[in-house]
Amino acid sequence: MFYPDSPDVLRNDITRYVSHADTALRTEAFGIIVPHAGYIYSAPVAAYAYKAVSAIAYDTAVIIGRSHHAAFHGAALDNASAYRTPLGASAIDDEIYAFLKTRDFIVSHQAAHREEHAIEVQIPFLQVTHPALRVVSLLLGTEETDIVKTVGGHIADLVMTLHTKRILIVCSTDLSHYHDYKTAQHIDDACRKALIRGDIAELERGFSNGEFEACGSAAVMTLLIAAARAGAKKTTVLDARSSGDTAGDKSRVVGYLSAVVGKS
Repeated sequence: MFYPDSPDVLRNDITRYVSHADTALRTEAFGIIVPHAGYIYSAPVAAYAYKAVSAIAYDTAVIIGRSHHAAFHGAALDNASAYRTPLGASAIDDEIYAFLKTRDFIVSHQAAHREEHAIEVQIPFLQVTHPALRVVSLLLGTEETDIVKTVGGHIADLVMTLHTKRILIVCSTDLSHYHDYKTAQHIDDACRKALIRGDIAELERGFSNGEFEACGSAAVMTLLIAAARAGAKKTTVLDARSSGDTAGDKSRVVGYLSAVVGKS
């Protein structure tokens, strides 16, 4: 398991991670970018973005990730009625699920979600920071440019069409994998700077040619394409570290980043 199975321990851990996140930013973001490793490794980094949006009463979070286990053409919704963690159940937003299910390249594919940690590890954070929040999860099965751009357009349409709802887009991704500490720093710093510049074409090239690394690169691009179409083009990176900084050794690390995407 990626986090403790005791409700009290899990809630206390998340509360501590959020309280220790040293950011004064409070914003109604279009979306956030957060890592998805085991909590001892990545939760101290993820906490920065969750803290930044914690004061906003969002109605629903749409969590976007890249499938780690299943390959498929397009994007997959989970048709479960709720997500259950040691902290309880988070209900699915039926209206948003129905909106997305009718869109091109998006299907219901529960099997793809069955063991997917990219989605799972975000739910307890949301349950602590936004207890009444509903959830919809969307897994991408490919990095194909046309599909990513189309799905990004659907997310922008969703937010703009259902404008009476406060919707938070949660992009779940780690950065570079299994390099030594200094190599990972170099690769991830280049990605961080490109995110801040907000050049979608540069990021697309970098992920394609290996200059940047992210297991959820398709999710990152989907979020940024959606945000740009909705007029939210500013990415603010709040924290960027690796497992070598949090709980692992420095010979073989995974990179993490926490950011908010919004209009200002």
